[in-house]
Amino acid sequence: MLSNVFLKTLYEKRIAIIGWAIGILLAIIGVGVMFPSIKEIFGSQMAQIPKEFQGWFGENGNMMSSFKGYVATELVGNVGIMLVIQAIIFGSSLLAGDEENNVLQPLLTLPISRRSIYAQKWAALAVIN
Repeated sequence: MLSNVFLKTLYEKRIAIIGWAIGILLAIIGVGVMFPSIKEIFGSQMAQIPKEFQGWFGENGNMMSSFKGYVATELVGNVGIMLVIQAIIFGSSLLAGDEENNVLQPLLTLPISRRSIYAQKWAALAVIN
């Protein structure tokens, strides 16, 4: 039995952490694999867009034709959204999940202050994120 709430929280969430890590890794690989087809499509279509609207697709309009620009526009946004969703799910299940599973009441009877329990759970959330 782990005596530290921080380590116990990380231990309990280990499967979810691994699952999210695999999901984000697959998203990164998927976005990278799609680049060659996107480059061809986007390169031919960019010439047809009016010059005023090309700024929406990067500073010089050819941002999506390089791998660096493609990653900057596609990957950062997609992974950012996934991390926000992950933070919301883990954050809401931190104390509410313990209360729902009837784990919080026995935890509060231990000789650990409530402030310490709360701080250790949020520190675990910070490490997970």
